[in-house]
Amino acid sequence: MAAKKKPKSKSKPVTEPRPKLPRPGGTYFQLFNSGLEVWLYDDAQQEKIRASGALAFGEKGQEAKFKAQAKKGLVVGYSLRQDDGVSVAVYVGEPLSEKELSASRWLEPQRAYLDLPSGNLCVESNDSCRVLPEAEPTDKGGSLKVPPGKYRVTLYRSDHEALAREELAWHPPQEIVVLTPGGKPADAAEALLPFQPRRDLSWKGKYAIRGKQAEVLVWFYDYRDSFAVNLDAAAVKQLGLKHGQYFQTRVPDLKVTLVSVFAPSWLEGRKLPRPNLESLTEYGFAMLSPQAEWNGAEALFARRERANLAVDKKQQGVWFPGVVEVLDVGPMEVKPGPQGSSFEPLDLVELEHCGSDFLVTILGDVLNAGDLDELSWADALKRLDAEYAQGGLKPVGDLRWNASYGDDALQFDLRLYAGAKDTLGALVTRELSIEPILLSERDDGTWLATGLCDTFEAIVTELKGRGKKVNARFENRDEPFEKIRAAHAQRLKAAPGKPVAAATDLDSARDAIGRFLAAVFV
Repeated sequence: MAAKKKPKSKSKPVTEPRPKLPRPGGTYFQLFNSGLEVWLYDDAQQEKIRASGALAFGEKGQEAKFKAQAKKGLVVGYSLRQDDGVSVAVYVGEPLSEKELSASRWLEPQRAYLDLPSGNLCVESNDSCRVLPEAEPTDKGGSLKVPPGKYRVTLYRSDHEALAREELAWHPPQEIVVLTPGGKPADAAEALLPFQPRRDLSWKGKYAIRGKQAEVLVWFYDYRDSFAVNLDAAAVKQLGLKHGQYFQTRVPDLKVTLVSVFAPSWLEGRKLPRPNLESLTEYGFAMLSPQAEWNGAEALFARRERANLAVDKKQQGVWFPGVVEVLDVGPMEVKPGPQGSSFEPLDLVELEHCGSDFLVTILGDVLNAGDLDELSWADALKRLDAEYAQGGLKPVGDLRWNASYGDDALQFDLRLYAGAKDTLGALVTRELSIEPILLSERDDGTWLATGLCDTFEAIVTELKGRGKKVNARFENRDEPFEKIRAAHAQRLKAAPGKPVAAATDLDSARDAIGRFLAAVFV
């Protein structure tokens, strides 16, 4: 589906050849883009394409209309991996040779059919596209004069994962379009050319099971969030792994051991108690799931809810040998509660629970800081203080809350904000975690919490899964702080009961956050 256009500053296409092009004679375009598609067509066909309804995404019959126009060669569209600017080179001639492609890394080429009767080729992003229904371009696209005729289109795309793994620098263009004379309807792409990362399926079934252990392959998608193990349903059955059982995945090359609980879904896994293990720096939940990136091939897909190891870019998107072992261990008896808990003063600035690059990932949307390369801990705290201040909340002190959670020591480092009539601010931090939250207490003893609530939401989901009644309602929102404030204010208006007067200083804020924690850890 075509992305919505966002009006932004104008940018002009660059049409001079660049030295990084793989072959002389190419024309290079840089186009402003905030969407996920690029469109190729002949300028003389503009009105015909728009009138056909081929690009009226969401309307009945659109797919059939696009297919019909694509078979005629009127339009070629291809999807992008993300909404970055378009960086594309266009050639007329034979497809690129292996030697020409060898300077970089490319995905498998895709092909289409394009009829250019006037020879006026248009290359447009969604922001500059003139053939979308009711098109109102907010930027200028690219145009190129080529010999009139019918062409076979070959599209090459940069393989960014391969470049990262091999630690090779990326150079534009992001895509290369080659127009080869003599195109035929048989070459037509009947739908948008999808962005498809290179994925081979040689990993399927490549495991060896011996009793409760299996030699496997392990794939990390990102720094700390998720990974896949190449076990399918047959392998899970052979291992005897069932809902609620724990297993560990060792990856010797990375010197990491990941403990997971097996469940039908991540939601069900989150409800299950942690295993009764003394040390648990890596823990999460896993489910069997078809992997869209491998044409639906089944694998064990795992979430790293508690993560210690950061996986480097060059180690992501690579199959590592590993060993899975079903653990003979039961669940931890969880007895959370504020009993015996304590508050200790601290200076949050000195702790630095998250690195600068990780902070951009966590707080990019909340602080409108997604365009930054890095965000220091001190700067993040200053920015958060300013956001809380917009709602009449000022920092009144930093505290460490210590309590028991089963046999574990539970610790949150907090910055408390007071001064608003019916709302308390709490910045909740731990290692690799920083979560700004707005809190309001009702006269029936319940609490409303709005903001980044991943930590509390996971705990509450687990407690509710074991039949506990939690007197706190969370709304997890990863969006600009002004929207979090507005959402919390709306929830206050709609909530039953009356608000309890919020804190005004450190003492009353400490008492209030203690009541909130008692409501959560029932």
